[in-house]
Amino acid sequence: MKSLCFFLCVSISAFSSLSVYNDSAFPLIIKVIGANGAHIAEKQVPSHIQMYIEDQIGTSDPVGEGESNSSFKNYSESLTPYQVYWNCLDGTLYSSCMDASAGATVTANTCQGSYYCPCSK
Repeated sequence: MKSLCFFLCVSISAFSSLSVYNDSAFPLIIKVIGANGAHIAEKQVPSHIQMYIEDQIGTSDPVGEGESNSSFKNYSESLTPYQVYWNCLDGTLYSSCMDASAGATVTANTCQGSYYCPCSK
């Protein structure tokens, strides 16, 4: 039993993730920043879609296409709580959460913000 607890504790601390759900009517760009300023992710999230952001090099590709894994070091440097910014496609802020913990689900409409994106022409 002690070995199982040790395994789970080590696994949880080594692999932090965050669930994000765009519950707005707009496609949004999410930016996740660690408490120490480490850039965790930046992704476009379509309306009513849930994604998982991993604080490590993993299947979610947090560095994005074209980024080099050699410059991606947040898996050993980032700290929680995370700062989560939901931005409209034109770059304006839709909402933000400043204290998201590892393992949490963050939704666009539960963070503080204007909850509005300007209409595109």
